[in-house]
Formats: sequence, C-alpha cells, structure tokens
Amino acid sequence: MPDSRMGSSQTPRLTSIRAYLQKCEVTGEIGNDGDFKQHFRMSKQEHPLKVKKAWQNPMQNHVWSKAEIEERMNDLPTHTPETLTDKAMHFLVKTVLYRTFNLITGFDRTNPTAKSCEWRLIILESVAGVPGMVAAGMRHFRSLRTLRRDYGWIHTLLEEAENERMHLLVCLKMFDAGPLTRLAVVASQYTMVGFLGLTYLLHPKALHRFVGYLEETASQTYFDLVTAVNTPVRTPHPPP
Repeated sequence: MPDSRMGSSQTPRLTSIRAYLQKCEVTGEIGNDGDFKQHFRMSKQEHPLKVKKAWQNPMQNHVWSKAEIEERMNDLPTHTPETLTDKAMHFLVKTVLYRTFNLITGFDRTNPTAKSCEWRLIILESVAGVPGMVAAGMRHFRSLRTLRRDYGWIHTLLEEAENERMHLLVCLKMFDAGPLTRLAVVASQYTMVGFLGLTYLLHPKALHRFVGYLEETASQTYFDLVTAVNTPVRTPHPPP
C-alpha cells in the first residue's frame, strides 16, 4: 500500500519538479533551464541578420549550388551597428582595418593587380582564421574548469577557424608567399591573438561582432574580385 504520508502533500511538489526540469532540444538531456546554455542556433534570441536558425552538425559543410551562389552575389547581407560595442567593432573593421589593408596592399577594388590580390587574400585569411580558434580555446578551457558542457559552441568556432584556414590554403595554390608576406602574417597573428584573446575575456559578444564585420568585408572583397574578373578594363593587369 502507498504510504499515506506521500499523499496530497507530495503531488504539488512532484508537479513543480517536473515543471522545473526540461528536456534539451539538442542533446535530449533532462535538466533545468539554467543547465542548458543552448547553442546560439537554438536560442530564442533573433539572429542579427534575420536568418532562420536551426541547429545542425557544425562539422558538416553545406555544398552550395550555382543558384545559391548567384542569389548571394545579388544580395550581400550587412549588419547595422546598434550598441556602442557594435559601433566600435564596426569602426575598427570597416574603417581602420579595411582602409589599412587597402593602403598596405595597394588593393583597388575596381581594378586590382595580381600582387595586391596576393597580399590582401593571404593576410586577410590568415587573420580571419584567428578569432574562431581563440574563442574555441577559451570556451574549451572554461568547459574544463566548470565541468560543464558547451553545447556546440566549441565545434562551431573550430569549424569557422578551419574554414578560414582552408581559404588560405586555396589562395596559396595560386600565389607564392614571399618573405615579406610571411613576416606580415606572423606579425599580424601575434598582434591579433593577444588583442582578440583579451577582447573575448572582457566582452565575448564584442569578438563575435568583430568576426561578423570581418566576414562582411571578406565577402565584399571576393565579390569585388569576381566582378573585376568579369568586367573588361582599359588597363588589364597580367595574371598571377
């Protein structure tokens, strides 16, 4: 027979416990809402670019069709900075870094030389591969310290770093990196690792915004290159 002491007094308690515990939509684990630091694709927060979010294995890359590429070429999405952090990262990437890259590499978006493309793409991709690895490393160590799961963030950030590294290796199939280029890559890496690491420690969202704006400039750069290749010019440059 059931114990009378576990009668009506226990029912509300069990009900409240069941209401308190939830099932994670990604892992299927049972826990309270605070336990599930959900992957950003599963969070309720709206994507900055209004993109529909759905969690997927971040190590499986999507193979783009020609129609999808043409669609993206017709509409390059951009994020409008809203907060002070957004504006600071936007200014740093879109004004300081972008113009500095153009000045150092001699890159002219309307009619770039092969040498300026070499410099720009190698340095751009070597820098773009840093933030994802820095953030993934820090989240990895935090997961170890706190003895808690990370729910997909580490893999997503590693995939981003790997993706940029592959871009760099593709560029090196077309260009040879000379001593000056290699020196610039090493110098930029030493500088960016420290800066981005400190940024992620103090304000993780700022680093994610930095990467977002950096990806916008990278997309614009490749768009400009494709446009330049397909546009006749009066003073053509020799191919690399």
